[in-house]
Amino acid sequence: VDFMAIQDAIRGMIAKVEHSGSRWFIVAVGVIILLRLRLVLFAAALPLMAYWHYSNQAAEEPADGAEVDQDGDAAPPPAKA
Repeated sequence: VDFMAIQDAIRGMIAKVEHSGSRWFIVAVGVIILLRLRLVLFAAALPLMAYWHYSNQAAEEPADGAEVDQDGDAAPPPAKA
């Protein structure tokens, strides 16, 4: 098994997930798989959790002019004297 090829395939899938339409397609595929496994509650929760995650992710992105520290978090605004 070529692990580098698998990693490249996973990175490619993650890059495709960056777009909103493909995100929801992957969520739909996950729901179908969970339903086939008869995990109905997980299948019902997956779209809700995905929506919650992506809406929080969009709200947490720093503004265009905000500085970003080493952790990728937005730096706090300078204190006013």
